Amino acid sequence: MIRAITFIPASGGTEGLTYVERASRNRSLHVLLQDCFWKGSAASHPASRRNFLRNSYREIISRYVSFGRIEHPLPLARSLVTYLENLSRRIDCRLDDFRGIGFYALFQDGETFYLLASREGRARIRTESGFETLGGREIPGVTELSLESTRAQKELFSQDLKDFVALYKIETVGPDKEAAPLDLSLGGSGEEMDTLLEALDQPGVVETEVPEKTIPLNLISQKMMYVRFDGLVRTRDFYDAIPVRPRSGRGRKFFGYVATAAMAVVFVSLGVLWLSERLSRPGTPDESVAMTPAPETGAVAVNPALETAPPVDAGSGQAAADDPVSYLLSVIWDKSYNQPVTSTPLLDDNRVFFGSRDRNFYALDQGDGSLSWRYRASDGIGASPVVAAGHVISADYQGNVFALAAEDGRRVWNRKLPEKVVSSPCVGDGEVLVGCYNGLAYALSAETGRVLWRIRTGGKIRGSCAYGGGRYYVPSYDGRIYGVTAGTGEVAWRVNLGGPVASSPAVEGDRVVVGAENGRIYCLEAASGRVVWTYQTKGAVKSFLAFENGRIYAGSNDKSMYCLDAAGKLVWKFETDGPVYGRAAVTGDHVIFSSYDSYVYCVDAESGRLVNRFKTNGPVYSSPTIAGGHAFIGNNSGKFYCLDLQGRESS
Repeated sequence: MIRAITFIPASGGTEGLTYVERASRNRSLHVLLQDCFWKGSAASHPASRRNFLRNSYREIISRYVSFGRIEHPLPLARSLVTYLENLSRRIDCRLDDFRGIGFYALFQDGETFYLLASREGRARIRTESGFETLGGREIPGVTELSLESTRAQKELFSQDLKDFVALYKIETVGPDKEAAPLDLSLGGSGEEMDTLLEALDQPGVVETEVPEKTIPLNLISQKMMYVRFDGLVRTRDFYDAIPVRPRSGRGRKFFGYVATAAMAVVFVSLGVLWLSERLSRPGTPDESVAMTPAPETGAVAVNPALETAPPVDAGSGQAAADDPVSYLLSVIWDKSYNQPVTSTPLLDDNRVFFGSRDRNFYALDQGDGSLSWRYRASDGIGASPVVAAGHVISADYQGNVFALAAEDGRRVWNRKLPEKVVSSPCVGDGEVLVGCYNGLAYALSAETGRVLWRIRTGGKIRGSCAYGGGRYYVPSYDGRIYGVTAGTGEVAWRVNLGGPVASSPAVEGDRVVVGAENGRIYCLEAASGRVVWTYQTKGAVKSFLAFENGRIYAGSNDKSMYCLDAAGKLVWKFETDGPVYGRAAVTGDHVIFSSYDSYVYCVDAESGRLVNRFKTNGPVYSSPTIAGGHAFIGNNSGKFYCLDLQGRESS
């Protein structure tokens, strides 16, 4: 028997679509789709993300509920991936529009389940040691399957689609050939797991005879779904409940077909009518639906749980966080905007500069966050600003590279490049190098914006270039990194790293380090490009790398921050609950970095031990910038923070 319970935030905050359907005793479907950035206003969220959710929702249900037969979950899940790729080409999307989408489609086939889920979402399974996130360590009975997807839709997800979603096979039959109970939790955030567990302990929640119900909770921020499988019901057949006995086995079989078809017609008719009504009107943040009506229930009162440190690698030498907290990461001030803030801030002359997806480039006072000025660009801004020739320089998604006067935001010059720019400008000697989606890197005069020279790579340029010792280092999706002589654009060397390079390299002395989507961190000789050493992580490395004081800091899609020494040996590894894209900032004896799990972390630089962490209200792509005991950082929910690293009282 399967029980499905949907937990709804009492205060809203997440747009979610849920669906539960059991077409037979051996087949079932459980769907949870959610926009984790939803704030209750459709105007403040990209239409592409809403269209993606609603079209995907309709497609999953229509493919599952059919007049003929129910397709086996495995080909059904794989065909859905192809549909998602085609859908991405039909809707108007921007970079990172689909970050923050919780996508969960759970298909049951007898005693086997197939879960199609976004890798950045939160799908957990109960084990002997508690709920564990799928996609982390190897879990008995859980296998990740190949999606065999069509050509990657990189423009949508900024990576291969197979890197955005995962397909898991979950078997409930153990060595004794008996079906074991299965508990799955879909959605929610990390610390809300304790809230879910407390709610499940409430009398009658799981043991109720009503298979589907919804429970509003006042301590969770995102809609969650809990699914429990107790095993198949073997003692009673569906058709035994019908008091009609045909004369022959052929008649009984025919009657079964007729009954099944009739039930399917009823379900599909009701489903079509319901879907038409549901999709024809705007969704509300807390709208939850199920084919079986849910009884009215009151809010379950639960107590907040104390936060605990995230799991860490057992071999990293990371100690327990039992020392007094020295860095409190308290909020000095924060600002809210309508779109994500993914650019890394720049600090200059008591101002903090950064761009936002809302098309504005902001200059705020570092002390109190008051607005000094803002510049309206042609499109969203993901690039991180730099200072060159006395100007603040950045770029928008339409390919406009612009220079602004730092004192008042007056535009000094603008250079339109042929395609989208997400790469951040890189400053050399009197010139600024900017990578473009057309595969070219353009060297512009820092004073006038005039194109001085350009170099061509074989793929789009997403990562930011690095500069050191008279040479630029250019990463490309053609799988190579290029060593380019400043001033002339001559390609001194190119090295194939065996996979698309979206990471932003770092340079120190005669070494340059960079990551690749094959999960490797590479250290190369700056002069020749010769590979000195490599280190293998368990996920694509797309982060901004940092090379500080002889140590390399690199985030990975395996949800970890790695610290390596200059010889490529692991010093420590710190695990989070989300991919790590930003650059680590080293300040004194501490390392500050962000994760897509919404946290900003402070760890001990020597051991990797957790000192403290600060929870923002959304995934974090931006990197922290440190100055004067403060950390400045934005997140994908449109928040920008000034955090105190020294434990003073917040204002």
